[in-house]
Amino acid sequence: MILDKFNPKFNPTPAQKRAYRAEMNKYIRTAHPIQPINGLDGFEPRHNEPAEPQPVKRKLQKSDQMNSMDFMQEKFEIIPLTGRWKKLIGYPQSDSKIMFYGKPGNGKSTLALQFAGYTSRTLGSKTLYVTSEEPFSYTLQEKLKRLGVANPNLTITGEFPADVSKYKYIFIDSVNNCGMKPEDVRNLPPDHFYVYVFQTTKSGAFRGSQEYLHDVDAEIKVEAMRAVAGKNRFGGYEEIEVLPQRNEPSAAKPKPKSKRAKGRELLAQTLAGLK
Repeated sequence: MILDKFNPKFNPTPAQKRAYRAEMNKYIRTAHPIQPINGLDGFEPRHNEPAEPQPVKRKLQKSDQMNSMDFMQEKFEIIPLTGRWKKLIGYPQSDSKIMFYGKPGNGKSTLALQFAGYTSRTLGSKTLYVTSEEPFSYTLQEKLKRLGVANPNLTITGEFPADVSKYKYIFIDSVNNCGMKPEDVRNLPPDHFYVYVFQTTKSGAFRGSQEYLHDVDAEIKVEAMRAVAGKNRFGGYEEIEVLPQRNEPSAAKPKPKSKRAKGRELLAQTLAGLK
């Protein structure tokens, strides 16, 4: 049934109107739904409507009490480490605290700079490296060049700044030279991934109170250019080299001889044997 409702001369009777509404309702019930296009459900979104608010993840405190079954549903941000860093550290959380320590010249700062290059370039995160022992020196510049870790996401400074909100990873080299006590380290801005570099005593232990060790999640000892985890809550216990040997390019294989070249060589050998 087709009714020309846009015709100005059209004047339907009440029965025609009822029939028209019945036909339209039948069409709506039996029409095929519009297929999704570009993730939409067939309708353009209303731009004047505010987006639905996303649920805010609650920050758990030490004093909170939670049913163990509810706790199993909590989600945590895990850093997707790969390669040698996964072997050494494991699967750390985004707000973890790690300690590097070792005697002078054994590679602790080199390892820390390599890790800072990994977090800033490979992971693509804003990284701050506080180098109080050699700030803005030629030796630091040479080390950055030799290790190849300089990139736009890595910022160098000589002292801990007042505002670190834009950095996800923060390296402090060294905690001892910065004059930070355990309570100072404990009161640093939360929700950052910290790497603390420590000096050592003559015996090879890290310099300072044992409180430092209690407050970190992983303890990495660097000795003779090799690093291995002692205390580690993230499962990484493999030993790695601070400066892994690079694979030298293999010598180019000789080009295989053609059949004609092989024939000439064989003929020359035969003639030489007849003389």
